[in-house]
Amino acid sequence: MRIAVIGNIGAGKTTLVTKLAKKMGLNPLFEPVEKLMYLEKFYKEPDKYAFKLQLEMFVEKYTQLTEKTNKKNIISDRILEESFFIFTENLFEAGKISVNERQILLQYYLALNKNVPEFDKIIYINRDVDTLMSNINKRGRECENGIEKAYIESLNKLYNGYVNSVIKTMQGDSLIILDNFDCNNDIEIDNLIKRL
Repeated sequence: MRIAVIGNIGAGKTTLVTKLAKKMGLNPLFEPVEKLMYLEKFYKEPDKYAFKLQLEMFVEKYTQLTEKTNKKNIISDRILEESFFIFTENLFEAGKISVNERQILLQYYLALNKNVPEFDKIIYINRDVDTLMSNINKRGRECENGIEKAYIESLNKLYNGYVNSVIKTMQGDSLIILDNFDCNNDIEIDNLIKRL
C-alpha cells in the first residue's frame, strides 16, 4: 500500500505519518527538512533562494519516492505535486520566482512526476491558520522562527483550492480529508486506519 499525507506547514503530517507507519507496518518517508541546504536560507532571504529551494525540494522528494525500496508499503510526508501546485505557485504569486523560473519548475515537475508510482490513498490534514501557527511555534524548528501568518494563509488558500479541484478528481475513496483531526488521539488514528 502507498499512502501520502499532505497539508500545510504545521498541519501534523510528521506526527500522523509516524503513528500510521508504526500501527500499519509501513515504511515512513519524511520530508527531509534537516537535509535541505536552502531551507533556512530561504526563510531568511526568500527572493534569493526561492527557486533554488524549489529545485532542491523536487529532486529530494522525487528521489525519495522512486527509490527501489520505497515503491511499496510506504507512507509519505508530502507528495511531488505539493512542490509545484502549492509552493511554486505561492512563490510565483508572491513575486519570489519569475515567469521563466516557474516554467522551468513546471517542466521539472512534469518530467519527474510521470515516473512516480501513484498513491493508493492521499490523506489531507486541513487546519485553520491559527492552529498551524501554534503548531509551528510549538515544535520550535529554528529555521521556521520567522514564518509569517500571511505566508501560511496564502499556502492554506492554495491547499484548499488544490484539494477542491485536482485531488477531488481522484477515483472512489482515494482522498481522505481530515478536519479538526487529533493526530495524537489513538481512537481517531484507529478509525482512520479502518478507512484505509
